[in-house]
Amino acid sequence: METVEKMLSLAALGDENQQESIFWRCGRMERRRACVTAAALTRSPMLLLEAPSDMVDLKTRLYTWNVMREAQRAGRTVIFTTNSTEECEVICDRIGFVSKGKLLPIRTIAELKQKFRNTH
Repeated sequence: METVEKMLSLAALGDENQQESIFWRCGRMERRRACVTAAALTRSPMLLLEAPSDMVDLKTRLYTWNVMREAQRAGRTVIFTTNSTEECEVICDRIGFVSKGKLLPIRTIAELKQKFRNTH
């Protein structure tokens, strides 16, 4: 816990007056890119992001996608939530769905397209 408090102090994120920190003076898109960057800089073999491109501008979306692809190229597993089929096609090699708290069989984009091609 001391490490977390020390890092927050160094980053001026744990200050009582948050408005004084550089992070909080940045715009929303800059803060979003900073958070994605911080996640990517960890040494974890997995990059886990919740809706990383929701409600962001094009610059931030493309940056986030590049970070995710770089993590994949580095051999890391990238897991994220999204409502965007475009994002899935750009980033994913396999897709899993969660239904009623259970992970359904993981499939490739091609398998999903084949399965749902004539379902409308």
